Amino acid sequence: MNLNKFFTILVLLIMFGMLVVYWFFPFNNFEDAKIKNTINSENYTLNNDFNLSHSQEHFQFYPYLRYRDKNISYLIYDSCSLNKKDEMNRAMDILENETIIDFYVYDNSMQGGEEITITCQEENIEKGGLFVAGEGGPTEIVKSGKYNIIKKGEVLLIRETECAKPNVALHELLHALGFDHSENPRNIMFSVSKCYQRLGNEIPKKINEIYSIPSLPDLAFKEVSHNPHQRYLDFNLSIVNVGVDSTEGDENVVIDVNNKTVKNISLESLGPGEGTKYMLKNIFLNQLKIKEIRFYIEAGEELNKSNNKVIFN
Repeated sequence: MNLNKFFTILVLLIMFGMLVVYWFFPFNNFEDAKIKNTINSENYTLNNDFNLSHSQEHFQFYPYLRYRDKNISYLIYDSCSLNKKDEMNRAMDILENETIIDFYVYDNSMQGGEEITITCQEENIEKGGLFVAGEGGPTEIVKSGKYNIIKKGEVLLIRETECAKPNVALHELLHALGFDHSENPRNIMFSVSKCYQRLGNEIPKKINEIYSIPSLPDLAFKEVSHNPHQRYLDFNLSIVNVGVDSTEGDENVVIDVNNKTVKNISLESLGPGEGTKYMLKNIFLNQLKIKEIRFYIEAGEELNKSNNKVIFN
């Protein structure tokens, strides 16, 4: 074999070897890694679909923000076209299917008493170079213990959605339920509406969490002071409803001295966050020696009974 033939065969072998390597070991592994990393990033975003970070503190404008009951009344006013009414009804259907809350139409003969008021307008509004699709949010909130109770919410629909799903109405309805804007462009609560945005899992989960708390009152002593002198007792006390619903108005505050009732006070109905104060002087005591003074609230079903009693030894 001469030298030229040897080099020709060697070149052919090298080319064949390179072809085999290219065929069975492609050089696009780096591209695959980039694609895989992108997929992992998207999965992470979907798992944390409201906030891109791990923090979940800013779902709502305030913590534990909710209406009194999971059955929420609404009224769509005549300023809304049939298309916008249909869009809002479809948005409510989505939340009813995904969560434990329900919406019901408020009696038209008593306008203004509904919890969520829905109105519409046809004239466009522009802010920051963008057309506003709608506006919504709570308009009256009561602080009640750890809960923030929405007494009134409003939705204004301006532009109809151009999407197959009622994205605009759903976005504004969630604002009326107390949800803030999301930092995730793919989430329905992102500040700029796009058709590919989705409700995700975190918002329904949060709704179910806060509305799984029963719609019950919770009377608690806020302040109690007493002053026994000779055979008489003076006291000051304040009581507040830290629950999510009103009391019945048939509750009582009982004051016992040495396990004997010396005073019984009837309470009026208190709404969430409402309180009352009492100051009484010179309650006569039969006992010469006071061992224990006990203040306790007699009430029906409540969120918490442990805050219904104060004892002085």
